[in-house]
Amino acid sequence: MEPVTRKKHTFAVLLLGLFVTPLGMAILGCTPSADNPSGRTARSSPTVTTDTPDDVVPEVLVPEEVQPEPVEPVAAGPPEQIDVKVKGPEQVTVGQTARFQVKLSNRGFEPASDLSMQISVSQQIEGMDESVGQWIQEPDLAAGKSHSLEPQFRAVAPGEAWIRVKLVYQRTTTLADVTCAVTVVPDSGPPAISESPTTEPSTEEKPAKSATIQPTSAQSETPEPEAQSTKSEKPRDLGPPLVENVKKLRRLNPEHLAWIDPEKKQVVMMGEVCAREAPLEMFACPRGTKEHEAVVSIRSKAYLIHAGLLAVGAKPGAPVQFQPKYVPARGDEIEITVRWKDKDGKQHSAKAQDWVRDQKTQKALSHPWVFAGSGFWKDPETGTEHYQAESGDFICVSNFPSAMLDLPIPSTDTTEGLLFEAFTERIPPLGTPVTVILAPKTKTDTKPPVEKDKEKTTEKKAG
Repeated sequence: MEPVTRKKHTFAVLLLGLFVTPLGMAILGCTPSADNPSGRTARSSPTVTTDTPDDVVPEVLVPEEVQPEPVEPVAAGPPEQIDVKVKGPEQVTVGQTARFQVKLSNRGFEPASDLSMQISVSQQIEGMDESVGQWIQEPDLAAGKSHSLEPQFRAVAPGEAWIRVKLVYQRTTTLADVTCAVTVVPDSGPPAISESPTTEPSTEEKPAKSATIQPTSAQSETPEPEAQSTKSEKPRDLGPPLVENVKKLRRLNPEHLAWIDPEKKQVVMMGEVCAREAPLEMFACPRGTKEHEAVVSIRSKAYLIHAGLLAVGAKPGAPVQFQPKYVPARGDEIEITVRWKDKDGKQHSAKAQDWVRDQKTQKALSHPWVFAGSGFWKDPETGTEHYQAESGDFICVSNFPSAMLDLPIPSTDTTEGLLFEAFTERIPPLGTPVTVILAPKTKTDTKPPVEKDKEKTTEKKAG
């Protein structure tokens, strides 16, 4: 019986193996195939060698490079430390040609580009080419380099003349505005020479008197050139300032028409009407600077008026800023009043804004002036410091970084974009003496009208 039992057991084991093997392979995910009849997972070898034809390049997967996000280029601001110097003769005669030297120097550390320059002249002289009054595109100026040009002008009429050079960046930002003065004197004409007779020379005649100069009738009526120069002549008397308490005024300088009124906290100065029909960059300028684009020419240095405002309690803020963004001029608000007399001697008074017209609205200027305070620049050659407003940026209606008083609004100084002009119908004749009064507004004056009304209502209720 034992051999039969063993056979039965062996047969049962074989049947169980045939049943379990497919089930186990299915559970383990091992499926037989033509390449792998047993369905077993082959062990990976450390190296695998494949026969690849020489002309077939195997495909290589390269990870994609991460591209950085594009960065918008930062716009370069206006170049710094661009010096403009203008040199020329102090005096020329009518009919003569005067040569001026204009030198642009880049004293910064970066190259300067997008520069444009405009040269303008007064009516006493005229340019020798058509570039005068036009914007000239200047070449790029490398750091530490200079560029010079020598424009020529012809004197056509006697008087105080000037040449003005204006340098701007991208036609929007003024980098420099320089004026050079020159005196034009009349042409006295060639002298009349009376020669001695050649047939019978006089033996008593001294060699120095062999030819005597006799003035002609035209010359006898014309003073010598030195007498014609307005530099040697004293400015005409403008009379006393038109204020109620002249005796209480304190003069800031014996050579300039500028005072302070300690009681009324005002600065008083005198000048004269210099333009009635012109686009404006300023309302007033120091005498001999920018009379061609201002209404009033002031007989005082700008720094004296700055000192006077400080003396009466005004606090300066800061001039306009263009980069990296526009920031308007700021400082204490200054009220400006003008007074003058007509031909009959009647006195008149008006706000300075009434003499300035908005070219868009055709109405008087509605914005106040603020005490920006200008600034100083140091001459790199001499080390001397200069108050920037002395060049003419005194009481401005166009924004200038060198302005003493400026408008707290965007107002371009480009010729084609000027916002304001002289209000001709309201301005007295040219040369009319004018008293200009500057009065800083007090803190109570600067409160909005709504707050003032609330205060008045509160006072009434308390009363």
